[in-house]
Amino acid sequence: MPRPLPCWQQFVGQRGIVDSLRAHARGAKRQSAILPHISLGGPSGVGKTHLARAVAKEMGVACHEFYSSRSSKKWDVATRLSQVKRADVFFIDEVHALPTDCQELLYPAMDRQRVPAVDLEAHRVLDNEWIDIPPFTLIVATDQPGTLLKALKQRIVLPFTLEYYADDEMRQIAMNYADEIGVRLTAQAATRIAEAARGIPRRARHLLTSLKTAMRDPGAEVSKTMVDAHLASIGINQDNLNPNDIRYLNILRDRKGHVSLTNLAIQLGTDTVAVQTDIEGYLVKRKLVGVDCRGRFLTPEGRKYFGM
Repeated sequence: MPRPLPCWQQFVGQRGIVDSLRAHARGAKRQSAILPHISLGGPSGVGKTHLARAVAKEMGVACHEFYSSRSSKKWDVATRLSQVKRADVFFIDEVHALPTDCQELLYPAMDRQRVPAVDLEAHRVLDNEWIDIPPFTLIVATDQPGTLLKALKQRIVLPFTLEYYADDEMRQIAMNYADEIGVRLTAQAATRIAEAARGIPRRARHLLTSLKTAMRDPGAEVSKTMVDAHLASIGINQDNLNPNDIRYLNILRDRKGHVSLTNLAIQLGTDTVAVQTDIEGYLVKRKLVGVDCRGRFLTPEGRKYFGM
């Protein structure tokens, strides 16, 4: 069975966005209208899927979830869209990964409530054959909004961007999830988990899941000392930096100047998108790293970190 849809009360933080979404959803429901199309931008793990589900619950409709990849096919998108009922939410996660022809297929669905007919046995859409679908609400989520097709962005009525969470919000999120999985945290332990999560709720959940799995006595109260030891065991230091962060900073330190994003990605053995989304965000937020037209460089704070 699918998990029950979350409600607004279960969502900590992002108050302005939550209040606006709730007001729009309640207004649309009160007027028996269709909620306008929505985009949710922001870093991975900050609650975009949770918000889409909460919108559907507020509207009293189904939430159809589609997870994009570079291998997504038009026939699959069209088939899923053909299953929506009036006012349903159709949520596309990681929409930036959706191939261009799939993004373009959304336009007639949004504008005229039409999708191409599909030959399911052949796994292809049929040329010049269309089926009507009822009006629906498209919600797309992305951490790379700049890569979306302009025509798709222009059809979004309600664009929102989620931010990293404040420390007090992360502390509450850590306590809530600890209660949910049966882990007893001291206040100091919750604060340490919140700091290590670096403003991302999903990371707090992953850290707590890892902590519980590694505990010798899952029923014991968890102290800050225990959390520190666990974080150290998985490579997170007292500054909440992981091995990839340290490697990134070491490259900048050794070069003593600007380093291009492409050069960093090659030396780190990954791609430029991963560098930007998985590593750089926190280092820039901590003001350890600066970014300009010449590349990446250590800030005065970054040089101070190395005692330079």
